[in-house]
Parts: sequence; structure tokens; C-alpha cells
Amino acid sequence: MLKIHKMRFLSLVLMVLLTGCAATKSLLNKAPAAATKAPADTSTVVATTPVPSATTSATSASDTAESATNPKTDLREQRVFYFDYDQDTLKPESYSALKAHAQYLANKASAHVRLEGHGDERGTREYNLALGERRANAIAQFLTLNSVTSEQIETVSYGEEKPVSLEHDESAWAHNRRVELIYTTQ
Repeated sequence: MLKIHKMRFLSLVLMVLLTGCAATKSLLNKAPAAATKAPADTSTVVATTPVPSATTSATSASDTAESATNPKTDLREQRVFYFDYDQDTLKPESYSALKAHAQYLANKASAHVRLEGHGDERGTREYNLALGERRANAIAQFLTLNSVTSEQIETVSYGEEKPVSLEHDESAWAHNRRVELIYTTQ
């Protein structure tokens, strides 16, 4: 499954490269002047954003017991990870929660996750799909480096197609630049 996503990703990268400077020029023309300055710090967004009910899975009795005995599993409540403008680099404030997810997945081989990459509305559709894929892959790589098997991970990119905020300002764009970690059953 991961190989298929890698092939799709490589196809998207090739498409972006073939469009050449036109895609970059389009991206620069679409970005407002405010986008050239440093993006707002979203670290408080990460810490205070509740987990949307659509991304939570039913909690089993063993998960509840595990949470009660191991406070570190509370970090698994964070399932949305944010990125800076035009970046696919993980923020250091995401490491603790991602390590908690990795530990859970490494200890429970039957658990699987889908990593859904998203971007804001700036840039072309193709560029944002590729950026969403790179963001999802960055988290997938972090998880695999922390003992999660690649068979437990699925990545998908929605680019700019599924925004959580429909406003057209930095605050909204910061909420849309994300990867959602969703536990799945297989």
C-alpha cells in the first residue's frame, strides 16, 4: 500500500517539476504580501485544539485502562499536527505526541493509522497535493523511525480540498496546513 502512495507521490513530484517555473510563479502570484513574512506561531494552536470527533476512534476498555496507568498515552489525544507555510518539516512541539502514537502502534501490531495531509488554499492544486503528501510522509517517516512498521501506515493527501477553516487569512491558513492522524481498522 505504501509503495502505491510512493509511486503517486513521485508522479506528483514529476508533474510539478514538468510544470517548471510557471507553478512557482503561480504560487508567488497567489500568495498575499503577508505570506512573505514569517508565519504566525501556531504552537498554541497545537496545544489547545481539541480532537475533532470525526478523527477519534472508539476507545476500547484496554485503551482506557492503559491511559489510566500510563499518563504518557494522554499525548495520543493530539491527532492533528500543524506545519508552517510551504513546509513539510515537523515542528518540535509535535515530537512528544508522535512518540506516544509510535509507542502505541509499535506495541499493538494490529493497530493501523491513516495520515491525511492537507494544505492551505495558496498555490496550485497539484502543488498542494504534493505538499500534503510530503507532510503525511514526514509523519510516516517519524513513526517508522520510532519502530512502527510501514504496513501499519497509510498516507493520503487532500491538498487544499478539505479545509477546516474557510476564512482567507493567516489564522485560517495555519489551521489548514496539517496532517490528521486517524486510527483505522483493517
